[in-house]
This record gives sequence, structure tokens and C-alpha cells, in this order.
Amino acid sequence: MLTTPIDSHLPLVIALVFVCAWVVRGTGWAAAVQCAVPLLIVAMMTIPDERTRLFAYGVIVSAAFGIAALVAVG
Repeated sequence: MLTTPIDSHLPLVIALVFVCAWVVRGTGWAAAVQCAVPLLIVAMMTIPDERTRLFAYGVIVSAAFGIAALVAVG
């Protein structure tokens, strides 16, 4: 059972990832940032351990945000 606040607010996190993809629209990196969405859904559905699942969320979202930030600045 998904019990953490981040699990219940995952749609908001996914929307923020789409905002990151919108920022880098028109570049080759937009698709890479959008790949975070299915990865988040797969992590939610397949990782039963709470700490590991939250760690996976953090790694996925930070990678998407980092790519978007680097592309937007550069």
C-alpha cells in the first residue's frame, strides 16, 4: 500500500516533470525529460519497499530537472 504523502501527490510531481519538458521543448532533450513520467509510474507500481521507492522517485525527478536546467541555461 502506498502510504507516503509523495505517493498521493505523484500526479503533481508528474505535472512538474511535464513543466520541465515544456521548458526544453524544441530541443532533442524534451523526450528525455518526458521519459521520467513512465519511469515514475513503473517505480510506483513495481517497488514495494518504501525507502527504495522514494529514492527512485528522487533520482528520476532530479535527473529530469537537472537535464531541463542544463539545457535551459545552456
